[in-house]
Amino acid sequence: MQKQEKERLVNELTDQLRDTSLLVLSNFQGINVQEMNRLRRLVQKSNGYFRVVKNTLIKRALSKSGFLGLDPLLSGPTAIFYTDQQDPSVLSKTILAFLKERPEFSVKGLAFEKAALKSEMLKDLSELPSREQLLSQLVGVLNSLPTRFLQSINCIPQKLVLSIAALEKVKA
Repeated sequence: MQKQEKERLVNELTDQLRDTSLLVLSNFQGINVQEMNRLRRLVQKSNGYFRVVKNTLIKRALSKSGFLGLDPLLSGPTAIFYTDQQDPSVLSKTILAFLKERPEFSVKGLAFEKAALKSEMLKDLSELPSREQLLSQLVGVLNSLPTRFLQSINCIPQKLVLSIAALEKVKA
């Protein structure tokens, strides 16, 4: 690969990684071509990207795009998975499902919102509710606030009436 081609590849990768919410580094040693192609299709269905690039080029792209703390993980055969979607749980579930099928495939580490995390955190990310579920929960909470406020305001006159009625019973 010539220097110009390497620079083009690093710039292309840097542009893609700038908007990435989740980045996963993995060791693909022991995975044959058919399995790699199947994994690539699964990742594409999850609105993610799968690339195998030389470690030195990945290091340059990661540093240019603001990812810190991942350099020690870039040794040996490395594949990168990333997504620019706001819901990283979809990609993490896809990678974990493949990991269960092929134990020789391993996750070296990951970054979520540019912060490096341990590889064990991928399981935690996959267990997060989807973005749509979180938004619906938020809407439910926001809708319940005015209802509770009105109920508490209505309780004041009701308690006043009950107190007056209790006083009348005591006086009578």
